[in-house]
Amino acid sequence: MKATGSMQLAFALASCAPMTAHCADLGCHLSFTTTAWSALYSSAQGEGIVFCDDGSAMRVDIVEGGLGLAAGRWAITDGRGAFSGVQGIDEVVGEYVAVSANVGLIKAATVHVLAKGGISLALAGQGAGFDIGLCIGRFEVRKSAQGRR
Repeated sequence: MKATGSMQLAFALASCAPMTAHCADLGCHLSFTTTAWSALYSSAQGEGIVFCDDGSAMRVDIVEGGLGLAAGRWAITDGRGAFSGVQGIDEVVGEYVAVSANVGLIKAATVHVLAKGGISLALAGQGAGFDIGLCIGRFEVRKSAQGRR
């Protein structure tokens, strides 16, 4: 599957998340990079920027960990994400339940669909390395010490 197809699938799945009827979705997106490894346990760290349609932006740190049948070492250098169910940029911060499927040799690709209460985050990205597996864990978005952009 091409990465663009993966991104479309992930964004489509995220748009299925329930939203509250009284508030419109703010339209927030994430641009990120991560480095990761896995050998039954999966770990990733990275950074990114969340930007919303109202012009607000925030630098974030990303920490991911989980268990599963996985092995590899890779870096995602062109990661993109779309949030749904967000009314304010600060709502994107927190821990998301993550289910990820990864496969790649030389060129790595990833697709994640994450949830935190009524907020969902669909991620897709391209990079380099090798990985194969399926993991269940957490994906945490933290406000960076550098704060708002």
